[in-house]
Amino acid sequence: VAPEQIVEVSLPQILTGDLTPNPSYDGITDMRLLQGDDELAMDHDARLVIEFRLRPAGNPGPYVSEAMAWAEGKYSGKTVKDRDSCKIKLPVAPPTAQFEKAVGEVLLNDDGSYTTEVTLVAENTGPEDLVKLQFKDDLDIFGSGRLLAVGDVEVLEGDLTLNPAYDGRRDIRLLQGDDELARGARASLRFAITFDAGPETGPFENCAVLWFAGRDTGIGVDIVDCAQIHLPRQPEISVEMLAGEVTLNDDGSQSVPLTITVSNRGDDELEGISLDDSLDIFGTGTALAVESLTSADLTLNPNYDGLTDTQLLTGADTLPVDGSGTVTFVLRFNPADEPGPFTNTVIASGTGTVSGELVSDSATATFNRLDDPGPGPGDQ
Repeated sequence: VAPEQIVEVSLPQILTGDLTPNPSYDGITDMRLLQGDDELAMDHDARLVIEFRLRPAGNPGPYVSEAMAWAEGKYSGKTVKDRDSCKIKLPVAPPTAQFEKAVGEVLLNDDGSYTTEVTLVAENTGPEDLVKLQFKDDLDIFGSGRLLAVGDVEVLEGDLTLNPAYDGRRDIRLLQGDDELARGARASLRFAITFDAGPETGPFENCAVLWFAGRDTGIGVDIVDCAQIHLPRQPEISVEMLAGEVTLNDDGSQSVPLTITVSNRGDDELEGISLDDSLDIFGTGTALAVESLTSADLTLNPNYDGLTDTQLLTGADTLPVDGSGTVTFVLRFNPADEPGPFTNTVIASGTGTVSGELVSDSATATFNRLDDPGPGPGDQ
């Protein structure tokens, strides 16, 4: 070790024996660990430890540390000495790389199978070249479904030697295993897979492994990255509206109870559920009030009146697959001179959580005015 590499040296710490450390010891200008006036009885030993910090300064080692012990016989006066050495190996940082796996859009084929593309990308981010590069990708991931085919592997970046026997099941090695990747270089490849999902609905987690060794350190490293394969979703929403019996109020207005049920009929969770119901349906008549607006399943818009605000919900609700929600209210109205019947239309919409597709449906309910109910509010 060069003197300029030594950063700090601790005083000797006595582990066993009655020893007197040398307070001036620094391992460079003064290499005496003890003051030199200690005694050691027959068949006894003494031990001490020192710690020091060094700066490698580009020298990775290993370093050789040599120590020497000497003493005089108490009665014989003879001098005896011995020496020993050890190697100091610095911890070696392993080689590093970035690894990413990506899965493309999943396409539904005419025969009911699915096809998607898989891309693997590796980048050498460490201080040394990488050797024995290997990509591994196990495609036995479809449960009771099955992998049908693996398309030709295409090298996108780098000088890679493909393994022609790769099939994702019996042989999961994509490369021959003797490729190299220089510092800062990238290597990537792509291939298509076709599979039958069977009764499985997914998603299917597909994990790939990048393995390599450092050219200088020889340290082997593996990195795992995973991506999920989602089957294409087919979101669907449905809505139904029922009108109950029309009744006459004391003030001459009429009321009709309305029930609206919205359901998720697809295979994708729906978010942002909306119910748009305009009550401007009476011609010269008018919608007077929305009363008893309730729902046990959905978040109601407190400002809904069917005229200036036609949104029954706040838009914060989510419907799981096969889930539904119901809204009920009583519509009080004045039909004026309109003969009816009156048709109320509601439009339901939502967005697939996975697919991102906006879907909608509409429903109508028709009701008649009461015959000869007498003058309505404001008609006298």
